[in-house]
Amino acid sequence: GCMPEEPMRLLFNVVPGTSAEEILVPMMHDLAHAKEFEFVKMRPWRDVGTHEPVFLSPVSKSTMKQGAYDALYMQMNFNLINVNPNYTECSKPKKFIAGKSYFHDLRPEDASNITVREDPIRHVIMLRDPMERFRDQLAEEWQKRNDANKFANKNDMFDKLDLQGCLDVKPCRHARKLGRWCNLQTRMVCGWHRDCGYDYGREVNATQKMLDKALENLEANYSTIMIAEEWDLSIQLLEATHPTYFEGLTEANSKVEPPYCKTFMGEQVCPKNANPKTTAPIHKAHRDMLKDHCWADTILYEKAKEIFYKKAEKCGLKADAPK
Repeated sequence: GCMPEEPMRLLFNVVPGTSAEEILVPMMHDLAHAKEFEFVKMRPWRDVGTHEPVFLSPVSKSTMKQGAYDALYMQMNFNLINVNPNYTECSKPKKFIAGKSYFHDLRPEDASNITVREDPIRHVIMLRDPMERFRDQLAEEWQKRNDANKFANKNDMFDKLDLQGCLDVKPCRHARKLGRWCNLQTRMVCGWHRDCGYDYGREVNATQKMLDKALENLEANYSTIMIAEEWDLSIQLLEATHPTYFEGLTEANSKVEPPYCKTFMGEQVCPKNANPKTTAPIHKAHRDMLKDHCWADTILYEKAKEIFYKKAEKCGLKADAPK
């Protein structure tokens, strides 16, 4: 059916390069008080962005080993999602968690030492055409890296190249790990499972096991899948499937005033746009070059669109046939 049993915990995996963080999450935050749910902002996971900050102090970052940092982040994440102050079976506050992190399947070994919630968690996500999303994430994060390099008085020989310029330069393609970042959506949906690691062979890339697990999670654990290219319809679908959280979201989306608008590439972008990013399309020659790099995300995205349009139809929402 259209509306599943409403969960008491809903987790939004925020994918970079979809405009979800800049436009959609603020609208969700504004609904928290009216709809009486707890809004929790999750810290971004280091490996979701090429230039994402970590929450450690400079001293801790220089002394803590990567494995220890990973364990600390996972434990904090687990506690954030599963542990509530004054939690009782009779009083389960609705919790909406949003952040740039992976599908939640964490089970830390010491979880038995704390009282955790056992009610089901459902996930929502917005996905986007892999190559368009990848280009926009890199454009934003390369700018962050440029700013950081200028502050540190460092130079990167590829910093002036956008994605399409980088594709024409083999050393840049290798340095930017295109296979890793162009399959980020698959990596995020796969979760923390042992099958979700990258292939660190000649080029860092997704694996078939990673894709298979991501497809399994997409169908079994995501109550709402949104598509950035179908922005307005996605908002309507999210409200229809989770009304106790998001009733009123479609109305908020119809507004064009700040804070929901943003400036991107010199243009103002608002939620009323079907596609939140308005940059020029990627050239066919460059799309052909990216096929091997973005193979897993391409398959995942096509499956996501199939699920999205079927769900919209079940909810009685007008949707064009998928292209």
